This record gives sequence, C-alpha cells and structure tokens, in this order.
Amino acid sequence: MDNKQQSSDNQQARQEKEQGLDSNSESKNQAQNATPVQATQGDNDSSEQPILQAETHDPNKNRDNGFQEQKKSAESNAPPQTTEEQTSDVTTPAQVLSQNSVGEVTREGSTDILKLSQQLSTLQYEKEQLEKKLAESERENKRLKEIEKKYNDIKRENEFEPQSDDPNLIPRWWNRLYQSLIAQFQQTGKATYDPDEYKTIRRYPDGIIKLLYKLNKSIEDEKSGLLKWLSGKNDEIYRLNKTKTLLKKNVTTLQSEIKKLQSSNAELQLRVESLQEMEANYKSLQERNNELNARCTRLVREITTLKTGEANTPQHQLLFKDFKELKDQDFKSISNKIFSLFHKCQPGAQQANRKSEIAKIRYELSKAILLKGLEISIKNENITDGDIKNITDSLKKEILDRYCGGTENLAGVSEKFEELSKNIASLVEKGLKLVDEINHATPQGELLWFEKEENVPFDPKKHEVSPSCEETGLIELTLHPGYMVRYPDTGNERVFEKALVLTRSD
Repeated sequence: MDNKQQSSDNQQARQEKEQGLDSNSESKNQAQNATPVQATQGDNDSSEQPILQAETHDPNKNRDNGFQEQKKSAESNAPPQTTEEQTSDVTTPAQVLSQNSVGEVTREGSTDILKLSQQLSTLQYEKEQLEKKLAESERENKRLKEIEKKYNDIKRENEFEPQSDDPNLIPRWWNRLYQSLIAQFQQTGKATYDPDEYKTIRRYPDGIIKLLYKLNKSIEDEKSGLLKWLSGKNDEIYRLNKTKTLLKKNVTTLQSEIKKLQSSNAELQLRVESLQEMEANYKSLQERNNELNARCTRLVREITTLKTGEANTPQHQLLFKDFKELKDQDFKSISNKIFSLFHKCQPGAQQANRKSEIAKIRYELSKAILLKGLEISIKNENITDGDIKNITDSLKKEILDRYCGGTENLAGVSEKFEELSKNIASLVEKGLKLVDEINHATPQGELLWFEKEENVPFDPKKHEVSPSCEETGLIELTLHPGYMVRYPDTGNERVFEKALVLTRSD
C-alpha cells in the first residue's frame, strides 16, 4: 500500500503542472454526471421484469413478483460502498500510471487534489461499466422481446390460448418448462444458472427457445403418434366390421345351403328307401323267374322226351340256355360278392388287382361246382342232395377261411356273409343239377376245361377271351368251362358255349 501511495503522489505531482486547478472542476462535473447514470441503471433494473409473464391469476407469480420487489428495495437501502471497496478488484487508470512510475518519487502536490483525481478515475470507470450494462440491458430486452414473439407464435401454433374455463393453462405450461430446465441441468450436472431463479433463466434465451421447440416437438410427436395409432385402430375396426359383414353374409348363405341340403337329403332318403324296396322286389321277382324258368325247362324236356322217346339235340338247346345264364349272370355275380366281402373282412390285407382276383374266384367256383359235379355224375350216375350239401359246406368254409380270415373277422359283415351263403347254396344246387342233366343227355354233353399245364393254344372256335386279353397265345386260366356235344353217328361236334379263358404269350 505504501508503494502504491508513493506512486500516486509522484503521478499527481507530474499532472499538477499540466492540469492545474482544472482538475477540481472536472471532478465536480464527473460527480454530477454520476447521478443520471445511476438513475439509468435503476431504470434498467426495472426493465428486467418478466416480459413473458401471461396475464393470469396465478398466485405463485404474485409471490415471485413480491420477492423481486423486496430484493430491489433491500439493494437500494443498502449503505453505499466506499471507493476502496468499489475499486478493490478493478485496476484503474491511476493505478496503471502509478505502476509505470515506480521509483520516481516527488514530494510535491496536495493530498486533496490526489483524492479528487482518484475519485475522478473511479467515476470514469463506473461510467464505462454502467454504459456496458445499459447496452447489455438493451440487448437483453431485445432478446426477450424476440423470445416473447416466438413464444406467442408457438402458443398460437399449439393452440395454447387460455380458455375461459381454464385460466391456469399458461402457468401450468411455464411450470412444465421450468421442470424441463431443472431435469436438463440435473442430467448434465452443469448448473450454469439456477432454474428456480426466473430472472437468471431469462438471461439464457437460446436455451429457452430450444426447450420450447423441444417441448413443442414432443407434443407434436405425441399428437402424431396418437393420430397414427387412432388411424391404425380405425383401419382395423373397418377391416373387422367388413369381415364381420362378410361372415354374416356367409353364415346366411351357409344356412340357406344347409336347408337346401337337408331338404335334398330327405328327398334322397326317400328315393333310397324306394330303391331298396325296388331292389328287394327285383330279387324276389328274379328268384321267382328262375324257379319258373327251371320248371319250364323241365316241362319242355319232359314233353320232348314223350314225343321223341329220346333226348336229342333240342334237349341240349334247352340246357344251353341254363348254362349260359350260369356263365353270364350267376357265377359272375357271386364272384363279385366274394371279392367285396374279402375287402370288408380284411381291409388291411394287401389287395391284388381286382380283375385278376375276381378271375381266380370264378376259376375256383367253376372247378368246385361244375367240374366236381360232372365228376360225381359220371362216377355215381346221378347227384344226390348229400352231394349238394357237401360241396356247399366245403365252399362256405373255404370262403370263410380264405377270404374272411375266420369267424373273428365277421363282425359287421355277418348279414352279408349269411346272404352270400344262401346264394352259394342256390348256385351249387343249380350248377350240379345242370351238369348232371348234360351228362345224362343223349348224345352226352361235355364241358370244355383247360389247365395251364396243358399248354393248349387259343382256338377261337372253342375259346372266348376275357376282356383285356388277346386272342392269341396259350390258355393261362379257364374262368368258365365251355359246353360242347359230339354226334357219334356223323362224327360232328357242336360247341353250344365257348369256354371263357385268360391267355398268355407263347
């Protein structure tokens, strides 16, 4: 402090010669000019009141305004600072001059003039600072007006105008802004200013504007998201309603179709019952017709025998009709029924070709009934009821074991098996009696039968091929024997019915 004082004394002594007594008048003028500057400072402080406050009735705002007024009054009533306190941290022009003149010591000058010079320098520095604050205040007022304008624009864009029934809308919105500021500085940890101090917040308009835009964008994004979600839900509801309408239409159509099908089903059921009744009547008529044909054949034979006294060619012509009926109807029908029963009794068994399997069944039936019957007739001269029963029982057992797999597989098909058994009994009786008559006719009739081992070539005069076989090659299998008569007196022979055969290539 002594060095500074000495430097000041030397400086003042040097300036005294140049300035003289004008220093006193100039210092007085500077002191007088300080008053309007301070008034300007007071005006600037008063201009720092919140410009963005909305005209609302928020009690929190009134409390903040009262707190600011009390703070200003306390600052105005505080005792003025001394010159040393005002300039303790500020390097004045006088101090700079005093530092430059260290070592130059003069003892001339007055203490009063030195003090006035120091006051003059201090007042000049304070004037410069006040002018800077004034310019800064003007710039701040300009920025605040821009903030207010942008805020009003944002408020209009987002329809934040206060409603008559909600006067606290804007205060709540500003409170949301403050909370965002607090959250931001809590996350960053850089508390550049106190978010609770409204005046301090106003000093950072760029940050406020960014937050305003950020809040506005978040609101717009949320609004856009809700609209998008609502649009998606509306589309989904539209699709569901459309699907519901289509389902109702389909249900109505299906219900109508069901009613039609039920009506058609009832009609079909009646037709099925009618057809079943007709089938039963047809079977009854067929059996009756067979009986009548048999009786007619016997009567014609008896009449012919009475007229001629012997069984000649006309008798074979009558037997030929029965033989052809057995071949084309009875044996074919029974073979198909046995094959159908085989499928129902053993559904899991490996099934062969249908035509081939039915051909084998016809071969077995023809051999067991016609050939066996002819053999018995030739050996015993006639066929008895016992012979008919034995062959019938043998065929039933073979069908049961070979095609049904035993009695344990008859569940559900027992009625069909019983019906088939009756048909077989009727076929055996009819076939045995017919071959017995053929054997005892005059001249005696013959059955044309060929085995595979004989390698008999196909003869179109005696053989008839089954469908899908060629009329060439060798005889593979005889499905039904032929019917032929030899005339001893002339040596001629006549084939009344060709044998039904399968052929193979040579």
